[in-house]
Amino acid sequence: MAAKRIGTGWMGMVQAFCLAVVVALLAGGCGEDGDNEPEGGQTASIRILEPQPGQVVRTHSVRFAVSLSGALDPSGLRVALNGQDVSSHVRLNGLEAEGFASGMVQGSNTLLVAAPRSSGGEVSSEVVFTFDPVPIEAVEAKESLQIEGLDGPVEVLIDPWGVPHIYTTGGNPDDLQRVQGYLVARHRLFQIDFLRKVAQGRLAELLGTALDPSVLETDLFLRTMFLTYEGGRVRHVDEALVEEMMISTPEAFEAVGLFIEGVNAYIEDLKEGRNGATLSQQHRLLNLLGPYEIEPMTVEQVAAIGRLLQYQLSSTLTEEIERKLMWDWVLDAEAAGAIPEGTLLDVFRAKPPDPATILAEGESGYVGSASAGLSAARFEKPSARAAASAPATAASGMAKRRSESQPLSRALERLRRVERHLPNLTEKPFSNNWILSPAVTASGFAILCNDPHLSLSNPSIFYPVHGDNKSFDSGDLNFSGCTFPGIPGLMLGMNEYLAWGGTVVGYDVEDVYEETVETGPDGLDRVLFQGDWVPVETIQETFRIRGGSPVVIPIDYVPHHGPQVPGDPYAADPTLTAENNLTVRWTGHFVTRDLAAFYGLLNATGIDDFQAAVANFGVGAQNFVGADVNGEIAYFPHALVPLRSPAALTPENPPYLPMPGTGGYEWLDDGTGRPAFLPSEEIPQVRNPERGWLVTANNDVTGTVQDNDALNDGVYLYYSTNPGFRGGRITQRLLALQKDQRDLEKMKEIQSDHVSLVAERVRPYLVEALANPEATEGLSQETLARIEEAVGRIQAWDLRCKAGMPDPFTGEEPSAEDVESSIGASLFFVWLNRATQEVFDDEFAGSPVGLGSDERVTALLHILEDVDEPEGSVSQVHTLGPDGQSLLWDKRDTLDKRETRDEILVRALVRALQDLEGLMGSADMETWRWGKIHTLTFRLEGLGSVLFAYNLPSYSIIDQLFGDDLKGYPRSGGYQTVDPANYGLGGLNFSTGSGPAMRMVVEMEEGVMQAWNVLPGGVNDLQPQATIFNPVKIDAATHYGDQIPLWLSNQYRPQLLFWEDVTSVAESRIRIDPR
Repeated sequence: MAAKRIGTGWMGMVQAFCLAVVVALLAGGCGEDGDNEPEGGQTASIRILEPQPGQVVRTHSVRFAVSLSGALDPSGLRVALNGQDVSSHVRLNGLEAEGFASGMVQGSNTLLVAAPRSSGGEVSSEVVFTFDPVPIEAVEAKESLQIEGLDGPVEVLIDPWGVPHIYTTGGNPDDLQRVQGYLVARHRLFQIDFLRKVAQGRLAELLGTALDPSVLETDLFLRTMFLTYEGGRVRHVDEALVEEMMISTPEAFEAVGLFIEGVNAYIEDLKEGRNGATLSQQHRLLNLLGPYEIEPMTVEQVAAIGRLLQYQLSSTLTEEIERKLMWDWVLDAEAAGAIPEGTLLDVFRAKPPDPATILAEGESGYVGSASAGLSAARFEKPSARAAASAPATAASGMAKRRSESQPLSRALERLRRVERHLPNLTEKPFSNNWILSPAVTASGFAILCNDPHLSLSNPSIFYPVHGDNKSFDSGDLNFSGCTFPGIPGLMLGMNEYLAWGGTVVGYDVEDVYEETVETGPDGLDRVLFQGDWVPVETIQETFRIRGGSPVVIPIDYVPHHGPQVPGDPYAADPTLTAENNLTVRWTGHFVTRDLAAFYGLLNATGIDDFQAAVANFGVGAQNFVGADVNGEIAYFPHALVPLRSPAALTPENPPYLPMPGTGGYEWLDDGTGRPAFLPSEEIPQVRNPERGWLVTANNDVTGTVQDNDALNDGVYLYYSTNPGFRGGRITQRLLALQKDQRDLEKMKEIQSDHVSLVAERVRPYLVEALANPEATEGLSQETLARIEEAVGRIQAWDLRCKAGMPDPFTGEEPSAEDVESSIGASLFFVWLNRATQEVFDDEFAGSPVGLGSDERVTALLHILEDVDEPEGSVSQVHTLGPDGQSLLWDKRDTLDKRETRDEILVRALVRALQDLEGLMGSADMETWRWGKIHTLTFRLEGLGSVLFAYNLPSYSIIDQLFGDDLKGYPRSGGYQTVDPANYGLGGLNFSTGSGPAMRMVVEMEEGVMQAWNVLPGGVNDLQPQATIFNPVKIDAATHYGDQIPLWLSNQYRPQLLFWEDVTSVAESRIRIDPR
């Protein structure tokens, strides 16, 4: 295919005339060239450094660089490309200027630069260069495929990082979605198959139950959670979603259908042995379990995968049950005198330790710490008592709660088994994104950055793709970014006019009800609601099991609330009973148009379109940010936020704990039988914020919990948020930069930031404790010497959490500075773990739920920093003892002694030094590198915790059984760093399993669109020769896991959008024709 060429004839004459006019105007009619007579001892001249005369440019835009003499005024610099003014692309730096310009024509092009002289008049200079992009056909074709169902030819270019770039070329724009589906299936069929089976509660069909009976438990749970009562009957929500899509957004339905055609074309090729289709190594392994057929994909399965991902990003079911059990246990322990009074209030706090909020004061929706809130007139305002007192109001009902704890505990046990198959449910989702307006960036163009954080798997959860059906065809799409396998189009990315990103908001959109259940005279289950007995609707669901017989399990659905929390599928009665009485109401039980949101973003042309598209998104709320080429930026976290009755917004029965199901604690009705949700205009949002930037990091959106009270701002959004350290650090970094420093390179640096704000806050107290002779009394001289060395290192530490290990792929040694940083990180974080254990583990010994890392750090900072806060303050410490410190420092097992804060901090350090000797295998602190114990393994979902041969790094079954050093890759970062690598603070396992599932930065310069991206994995998941004896390996040739080295070292690859940029670097081409 020839490169695009400009027309000739009379259009060419007009273009030439326009060029002549612009040249004359820029030159001021003076006819001067680039060098002029000296003026005041200086020559007024312009030197064009790039492009060079005769240079051949093959990319979509040309970089220009200009140097001006001192006699010229750079503020008046103007640049034209072929007669078109491109001065808006100029980036000035004193007398130097550079930029990019698009709009070149095939062949000869002229760049003209003009600037005014200080004394008047203008000086100009020009350069002629050649634009000769590499045609698509010139890229080496390594494959030729024929695919069933295509309308015409399609070209796919593969760049050096394995990313497919899809071009329709023959009047067949719909083939873009078909080929995307085919390629995703070709590269990630097992992942798609796994996701759809999980999403539809059919995982036992793939994995069976012989090796893990909890697979059926997972199926029952998800089959139950993804039911709906829309339409007045119980049915699967994916069916309802597809029906709605067909009616309300037929264009999105058609696009999904085309994608499905492509997926199924690959599945058919696999069955027929065509086009080199190959069965994945995972499917080959699982064939040992018995016969299995890879079925065709359906539109309902796409909807189900979407709902699954939304559930993982929004469910609070486990969290609310855990909170109820723990709070009840603490209140009992307080009442019995086993732990200090006020423990509940000091340990479980809504107020985040870092005050960073997403919206700033004065922006729509911001409530700060004292405002009446978004919709104060909508409800009667709840009691003004502080939220901190909310748990205590239930103390009088302690005996009743104890009797109710058994159903809750049994439900929690089942949920924990389910979560083994759903890793993103095991911790709160976390992510970063931010947007900068042109007024605050070095280039004068908007910038968008996004790095969503999820469980890190092999393969990665995101699939990168570039689709273009407009450059060589009649379509209107040209998009580049990432999506989830099984979801067409893009989830996060950009087109020629707009970039968008998302992070999890954390709205509380799921309520748990404790039902009063009995069997009625007709032998059917019923529940008590508003004084009447309401029949429960029961459906019978069939579960097919690989290698076993199908089983039929009944599922109960309470029409006014939602599905039951399932019982034990192996029990005689897994339905609602007095002992299994929980139901769930979740916004995902209602029909929404989420896929239409992403479909609308694909060809959005600006922020208006961005907001209109995002307004379709309903479940799994995202902090959506957008930036466009017109210089606009916006934040719009649209989702269904339920409006609750006043009784459900009181400290006595708050929505963040299981509530009575007998009525009064309900979602409001919109008058049509559906719940009432917060209107779009009242969703917190901002367009073109006055400050010029906005940061989201799962932190407090509006300031609603800054007063430690989630219920006093009119509309309840959430009980608690992320601690805020990432949002605080990103904000800190952005504000520390001058305008001319805020460029893409700095944005990459911020995404790669490994500084610990937690350490910055806590470290002074450790240093102070070591200076207290009473705290070190009785320690040996040897121990004191070790402590002195450790504290010296911690004091000198620059707070960066570097791995400090040789690069696992190149062997490159770390710098001396990084080694010192890694030693400091090891000392601090092992001490921090021990410190939180020394403080809290004695009080919480025997508790039904362990303290989470966020709870530990939030509580620790509270009793360190807030002891001088006055009574009644939102930061009051409620466990203060006579010495002015919290009684939580005192050990419960030393009745004859009261330990002090400093003693506990020193004791923790002594234990940490002993721990580190064992963890590092040496007493020499020089060897205590953070990356030795802080490691990362990319696990195969569903199997990776059992078989290491399919993880990265991988180990054969022999090594797995008999090896003694099966560590992951050394990982920089730490707890709540911007580039996060969290681990559990409750023990001595410092490995991490989550982090950025993608990093992306984009600069919104029209026609240029510089963008960078990287995945923690490769595009391709096929390594069919792999077995448990011959494990998978990173392979750059096939793009298996090949971006992991970049990702681990915080490097990036270009995210390409324009075809000329792709052909200039493409390593291969796939020609695809209709079969």
